[in-house]
Amino acid sequence: MAEARESKTGLAHVVAYGEGAEWSRSCGCADDYVSWASSADAWEMTGEMKYYIAAESIVESARERF
Repeated sequence: MAEARESKTGLAHVVAYGEGAEWSRSCGCADDYVSWASSADAWEMTGEMKYYIAAESIVESARERF
């Protein structure tokens, strides 16, 4: 989650990269925000508030951007 989000640019579209591979960050689209908002599922399974807070923040970012 730390690598996928930046406060100024929002979510990244692609976060996966191989060892030693160079990558450039591209901004996420609405589908990326919806996928990451499912981190609320992680909260339901673990009870860890960090996932709930992340999902809430991502949904708010999506509302602002889209």
